[in-house]
Amino acid sequence: MTGCDWILVLLAMGLSDLTWALIRIPSRDERREEGR
Repeated sequence: MTGCDWILVLLAMGLSDLTWALIRIPSRDERREEGR
């Protein structure tokens, strides 16, 4: 793999982490509302 390939891999991993974080945050809020 070349340097560019590694950068693309790191970017893909970062994006996946961000998407999972965005998905988890709303789910937590929904659980809190259900607890009420």
